Amino acid sequence: MPFIVWHKKRQAESPHFKYWSLTLNFQLTILILVRSLREGNLQLYKEACAALCPWFFALNSTNYARWLPVHIHDMKSLDKEAPSVATEFGKGHFVVQKSHRAFSSIPIDQAHQQNNRIVKGNGRTIGLTENSCQLLRWMVCGPEISHLINEFKCSEELPKKWQSKGPDLRHHEQMIGVQATFQKKVRALCATIEDMGNPFLE
Repeated sequence: MPFIVWHKKRQAESPHFKYWSLTLNFQLTILILVRSLREGNLQLYKEACAALCPWFFALNSTNYARWLPVHIHDMKSLDKEAPSVATEFGKGHFVVQKSHRAFSSIPIDQAHQQNNRIVKGNGRTIGLTENSCQLLRWMVCGPEISHLINEFKCSEELPKKWQSKGPDLRHHEQMIGVQATFQKKVRALCATIEDMGNPFLE
């Protein structure tokens, strides 16, 4: 029996199987969205947003259900409304690359939050949103202040290492230590399941 046929048959026979199948589908869709942001892949980002949209209606997330369709429409109409922006977004410039590592781009709002945390932690710039003039100044100079603080904190060895060896394009989970830890945890989980049995049979 082909896998797709077996999958549909099991979903029709078992509500429990259907529940975990839906859960897996939901989690994989979220991971695809994360991948699109980490890689700066605009097409994958639009497809992931469109796949997530029905979930917000089903899970009664009102604000997301209301505004995500608008966002999807805006992204799909970029080619006609703003071709230059669409070209830059297609190059991956709708996310921020803060390091030389592969698969490490982050959304712009997350980069703003990180900059805010850096400056608030050092200069105690709190309460800016209460004053429109101060907020405007912060929007202009805040990213530059964050950049200067990072330069001050970083040692001189890091740029030299990058210049001599080039950028490290490996993902942090490709390191030998991380892989060994992951394998150890998988074996421990499998051993626990084999020892205790299937909890759903009780």
